[in-house]
Amino acid sequence: MLIAASIAIVLYCFVPVVAQIVQKLVNLSGIKNLTLQLLFYQVGLVVVGLLIELLFVPTNESSLKKLIHQPSKSALNDLISWGFTLFNLENFFFVFCTFGIFHFLMSKFVEILPFSKPFFEIQSPLASFIILLVLSDLKNYIWHRIMHNNVFWSLHAFHHSATEFTILTTYRTHFLQKIVSVVLDTFLFIIFNVPTIQFFYLRALQDIQQILQHSNVNWNWGWIGRWLLVSPNAHKIHHSTNPMHFDKNYGNFLIIWDRIFGTYAPLEHRIEIGIPTNPYNQSNYFSDIFRGILDLKTAFFGLFSPKK
Repeated sequence: MLIAASIAIVLYCFVPVVAQIVQKLVNLSGIKNLTLQLLFYQVGLVVVGLLIELLFVPTNESSLKKLIHQPSKSALNDLISWGFTLFNLENFFFVFCTFGIFHFLMSKFVEILPFSKPFFEIQSPLASFIILLVLSDLKNYIWHRIMHNNVFWSLHAFHHSATEFTILTTYRTHFLQKIVSVVLDTFLFIIFNVPTIQFFYLRALQDIQQILQHSNVNWNWGWIGRWLLVSPNAHKIHHSTNPMHFDKNYGNFLIIWDRIFGTYAPLEHRIEIGIPTNPYNQSNYFSDIFRGILDLKTAFFGLFSPKK
C-alpha cells in the first residue's frame, strides 16, 4: 500500500512537469507547422516517382514491389525514413536529443544577423534563381564530400547502407545529418535574401532530382547526364560497393562539379550498391540510427586520442 501511494505521489508531482517539457520540445521541433499542403507535396513526389517507374521499369524491379511485397530490411528502413520525414518527426528527435539547446542557440544567432539589408541583392528574379541554384549545388557538392570523410561518415553511412534502391531511399538520412544540411541551406537563404517562392522552386527541383536518382530507372540522359545534370545511372556509381567507385559522382543536381574536380565516373556495367561489411539493415530502424550516434561519438573523440 505504501509503495502504491509513493508511486502515485511521484506521478502526481512529475507527470505535469514532464508533459510541459515534452510540449516545449514539440513546439521547438516544428511538428505543429505540418500542413496538408506539405503532406500533399511529399506524397505527390513519391506518387510521381512510382508512376515513372511503372512506365519505365519492369514490375519485379520497381520500388512499389520492393516496398510492398515482402520488403527487405533495407526497404523497410527507406519506408520508415520517409514516414519520419513526412510527419517532421526527425526534427522532433533532434530537439529531444539536444534538449532544444541547438535550436535555442540558432534562434539567438539569427537574431543578431543583419536582416535589414541582404549581403547581396540581385534585381533579376531569373538571375537570382540561377545563381542560387549554382551556389546551392556547389555547397551540396562540398558538403557531400565532407560527409564521406572522418567524423561525418558515421552519419552518412546510414544512407549508403541501402542494399537496393527504392524511390524512398532519398529520405534515408540520419536526422543529425539532415538538420545540419537544413542549417546550411538557411544560411544561403539569408545571405542572398532569397524570396520564399524561389527557395521552394529550388527545393522542388532538387527533390524531384533526388527521387529519380534513387529510383530504378536505367537512365543516363546522354550528353546532358555526362556534362550537365546528375543522372540516375551516375548516382548509382556513387552508391557502388566497388572500391573503384568510391569517392565518385558526389554531385547533387549538377554533374559539372564532378567534372571540374575530377570525381566523375560513368556507369559501364551493372553494379551492387551498399557499403563494405555493412552493419546496417540487421535489426531495425532505431538501432541503425543509434549506431550512427555511437559511431559519431567514437569518431569524434578519436580525433583527440593519441596516435599510435
